[in-house]
Amino acid sequence: AMYKACRNNKAASLLILSPLLFSHTYLRGIASSFQIEQSMVGTPSSPRRTSRFFANKKKSPVRSTSSSSEAVPTTPQRLIIRKGETPQKPNKRSKVQSVTTDNNAARTESFDALYHNETRIHTLILGTHPSVASHASNRYYGLPTNAFWWIAGDCLGFRRDVGLKKNDEPYKFVDHLVHGTDRILPYEKQVETLLQHGFALWDVVASCNRKGSLDADIKDERPNDIVGFCKANPSIKRIVLSNGRSGSTFFLKHFREWCKSGELVHGTNDESRKLFEKYMGSAADGVENDGRIECVCALPVSPAAARYTYEEKRDHWRKYCYNPGLEDYQKMDKQALETDL
Repeated sequence: AMYKACRNNKAASLLILSPLLFSHTYLRGIASSFQIEQSMVGTPSSPRRTSRFFANKKKSPVRSTSSSSEAVPTTPQRLIIRKGETPQKPNKRSKVQSVTTDNNAARTESFDALYHNETRIHTLILGTHPSVASHASNRYYGLPTNAFWWIAGDCLGFRRDVGLKKNDEPYKFVDHLVHGTDRILPYEKQVETLLQHGFALWDVVASCNRKGSLDADIKDERPNDIVGFCKANPSIKRIVLSNGRSGSTFFLKHFREWCKSGELVHGTNDESRKLFEKYMGSAADGVENDGRIECVCALPVSPAAARYTYEEKRDHWRKYCYNPGLEDYQKMDKQALETDL
């Protein structure tokens, strides 16, 4: 009957259907509101997350030259801990990180050669190129875990430092040091002690592009004038390459003709023989008073050479660098005294 009335009379249809339409709209509004509230509080199939701590919503500023789209925060994220809950360690990504690319590798310069003006040089110790830590501290072999100054101290009568990490735990090699903390010298005095005994410091690479501190990452390098330095100091009897095979490879790359000239001989240790015997004779044949310079590929002092213990490195350097160097120093000192008399 309602259908026939609506079909025959439009006015009647409006009177009949309006309440129905109003009820439908009202019910849809209630349902929609209910869905919104459910989405806010969660539903049994997708429970609301209740993490024990949350990172601050305000993003830290980022700086990055990486081609990656993933940004790296430059300041640690602050954590909000709820009362009564156990704090958790922040994510590692919240730590400060520096990001570089091969295209932005910095060009760095080596330090000047260090030697004593009043002491004849018998041993020239050559690193490859200053590390990031060395440049930051403006010191040769500046990384605390680099063995160079620890070994020099053991052989020359001083100690580099107490030998503690940032968390106040001692380095593993501290128990094997020769001298106690009463022999600690500041860096300037360590250098002075080394140079006064006739040792000199320099690097093979004068300048280069490098990302980080590894020798393997050195690009577009330019060498120092090692040949000229040795010509100007004819008392030099040996060159000790402090970073092992990698540093010696750069030496061989840039001074190959000098190596083949007959003016150099390789050291008697296995590392020197394997690397240099193709280009020079052996020091085992005798270099005393013949003017030739012995080239020693020493065990690397870098902490990257972790395959060698500190004791192995120190014993090697004592045998092939410091003992023969100190013998030469005593001979030169005796000759100087005789000349003065």
